[in-house]
Amino acid sequence: MMEIKQLEFLIAAAESGSLNKASEQLYTTQSNVSKIIKKLEEELGYRLFIRKGKGVYLTPEGEKAYRFAREIINKANHITQIPVSNDRQVFRVVMNPSIELEDMIFRFFGNVYPSQVSVKEGNIRCVIDEIESTRAQFGLIFVSERQKTILQHLLRRRMLVLKFLASARLVLSVNRKSVLNVERLTGNTANMVRFVRCEDDFDTPENQLKQTLSSERWGNGLHQALQLEHMGCVRRALETTDMVYLNFCLKKSFPDRAVVDVPMESEDGDIYLCLVYSQSTRLSELQKEFVCFIQNMLNEEEEYANGGLV
Repeated sequence: MMEIKQLEFLIAAAESGSLNKASEQLYTTQSNVSKIIKKLEEELGYRLFIRKGKGVYLTPEGEKAYRFAREIINKANHITQIPVSNDRQVFRVVMNPSIELEDMIFRFFGNVYPSQVSVKEGNIRCVIDEIESTRAQFGLIFVSERQKTILQHLLRRRMLVLKFLASARLVLSVNRKSVLNVERLTGNTANMVRFVRCEDDFDTPENQLKQTLSSERWGNGLHQALQLEHMGCVRRALETTDMVYLNFCLKKSFPDRAVVDVPMESEDGDIYLCLVYSQSTRLSELQKEFVCFIQNMLNEEEEYANGGLV
């Protein structure tokens, strides 16, 4: 069945005239763009693009498909912007999958400011779309030094703001009771580690880990990871098994958590937790309170003890 995501990839490729440029706009890889467009062509039964050198050009059928796709996307955006009649204040947050950010959000709304909160998880592209369409007040994402420049350029084009909140790290999250040490994470024992991942995870942490450890076994383990629908399932898997979860976390941990984080070296440079919101809207008092709450929690916590190893 055709998906909105496929149409977005079609539009990006058509308007940029390049799969590489489309991948930058969509904040994904060129191979992923090519794969999704190829699947769409197979479903439609005709070619959308002619590939010449590094560029792509719409076929006559592709021209018609592009016009319909643009119309569908515009109408979909109108549907999402229909105001909802609700007397209760709903605080909508969209963020990269993170156990740590989940903990902060629930602590804030449970203890500091009781309210109705809607939390959606997704990759960076999802966060950008949710903020741009006003479906969420703001987003929380993890951005590496390598990604920073291109992301800032993309957000400026979409009239969005990127605010750096704190430093973060590439980590492996694991059950506190599990035995996880440096020897197990290298060499011939790398294939002993079993991975779990969230359905909306983004690819950057996986790529970084593969580069860091330089082992094909890690690539196989990540490819065969148990994929779950949301962070609640990932958290449960970590609490009840010896599986590990690769993600970005802040330089802190909650003492009452059953899951601890083992720091890994990042090949993409420093990593940051960032806030994304629209230039057209100022942060509300509730949003400012939430940002201050995050920053205060981070300031109160110490760095990883003993290098973060269990």
